[in-house]
Amino acid sequence: MGDEALLSLSESPPYRVTGPRVSIIIPTFQEAKYLPNLLISLKNQTYDPSCMEIIVADYNSTDGTREIASKAGAIVLDVPRGISAGRNRGAAHATADILIFFDADVILAPNLVERLVSALVNSNLVCVCPGNYLYEGSLLDKASAALVAQFKPVWWTSGRCIAVKREAFNAIGGFDENIEPGEDRDFGVRLYRLYPHQMAVLKDVVLGHSFRRARAHGLMPKYDGFPAVRNGVHWTY
Repeated sequence: MGDEALLSLSESPPYRVTGPRVSIIIPTFQEAKYLPNLLISLKNQTYDPSCMEIIVADYNSTDGTREIASKAGAIVLDVPRGISAGRNRGAAHATADILIFFDADVILAPNLVERLVSALVNSNLVCVCPGNYLYEGSLLDKASAALVAQFKPVWWTSGRCIAVKREAFNAIGGFDENIEPGEDRDFGVRLYRLYPHQMAVLKDVVLGHSFRRARAHGLMPKYDGFPAVRNGVHWTY
């Protein structure tokens, strides 16, 4: 199913819809390899790009990440720490009431943003996540990832994509900057404690992701390291 996301790299969307303004927040560190595809897939969403504010929270990238983001029209922020701080700084700078956090190595199915926003606007849900599917790797890798996606509980949030209402984000104080990696899962657990019946996983909404996290930690990761590794390099503090 992750291959469905690749459509947004080569095809214009079949229609456009408008809606409330949405802030897209992407923490980055040396993401020149992956970020362009994410930005292209955001441009080719059925949700009108003019309704999306794209914020790239960058930690000292030297590989052209910042230039790629600026050229695509994103707001680029300097982040003195790592991933959690990047997400929190991005949220503080954001102007919308709906925040969507993405990892830089994801590619979105053409209707992903539309579906996430619709779910939040037309219900009492405060947080929704899509199904996460590999767009690279072997058939066995892809099948294993798809199986994990189908049985993922609502509190098992992944930094690959989390859509959350600002009020709920603020209620739990955002991401814990002292936890990394695993900060995304901690975010979901704390949110679930406050909103146990207002979170959902939209398993038929496709988010394609690379194999790098599974390559480093496995499909069912048990993190024991700090700080996180991105592209083979530790975030330093």
